[in-house]
Amino acid sequence: MDDLQPLLAACEQRLEGIAIPRPFDLDAFRHTVEGLRGRDIGIAAAADPDPSGGVHALTVPLETTDWIFHDPGLTGAHFELVVLHELAHLICDHTASHSDAPDVETSGLRGRHGFAPAQESEAEMLASLIYARATSPCLPAQRSDDGVPDRLTTMLDRHWTRITHERLRALRPLWDLVAPAIPDAVLPTPPGTRPDPLGLEAAHMRLVRDVVEIRDGMLALRRYADPDLCDRLRIDLEGRGLTGAELQLATVAAWTVLTADALRRGKAPQRVELVPPRPPLPDLDAQADRLIDIEAALHWPATGACVEELSRTLAGRV
Repeated sequence: MDDLQPLLAACEQRLEGIAIPRPFDLDAFRHTVEGLRGRDIGIAAAADPDPSGGVHALTVPLETTDWIFHDPGLTGAHFELVVLHELAHLICDHTASHSDAPDVETSGLRGRHGFAPAQESEAEMLASLIYARATSPCLPAQRSDDGVPDRLTTMLDRHWTRITHERLRALRPLWDLVAPAIPDAVLPTPPGTRPDPLGLEAAHMRLVRDVVEIRDGMLALRRYADPDLCDRLRIDLEGRGLTGAELQLATVAAWTVLTADALRRGKAPQRVELVPPRPPLPDLDAQADRLIDIEAALHWPATGACVEELSRTLAGRV
């Protein structure tokens, strides 16, 4: 990963002197970038999103305003990361050639792109770095006059690094379940992170992306779900003694396993109407902890027995 150091160093240099709001506020950061460039920046939903899911956003420079058009289906942290990627292109002064550049009313994402691979890599690294710094539990280390991090900050860095790695390990089985079933939910991978795998910033950057990918993958799975599956799971799990919050967690966990497995086996999508996504949880930690609770519910005896029984039933219907 040594060859990635120059890119990371370049991104860190670009961020010098740029205020990143904590807690993160996309609109406030947009205004910051407007001040850097001396141009207005507009953000709007695209009228014609890419049906393949391969193009999430597009930046179109007009006479006085740089417009960022995004997939209207994006929500929460995924939306923020996608728009940050486009803002990163602007911070880096990247230029792209868009044939048939859309106007504001007829903007579309279908098949449009234009940045060079190196520019895409830089923008993705910069966007991930900005979001990681904005949502990290610790500010970058405060250094004394001799350049040595102060003792309290070092202790906090170690504490939050340990917690972040624990969250990453806890989330990994759920990511391994969802990502192969919905590969489009996996964000473009930054070309690398810090060589030190224990660093807080690198670990937090990975946590941000894992939470976004799992959440979006689970939302996308709804397109392929049996409309009656949740009700059947709830009835079965209630019969096994689960109630309240435990019942809700086990239902979501079992539904995710069965739907992802059916999709991997090539089950034709039901194309049921999507349930509107819930509002995002208040912060990244809350989102991560919720997903960790769902992952833990996968291993409850009641959930396992329910999944096994309904798997046999569903297989008999194929």
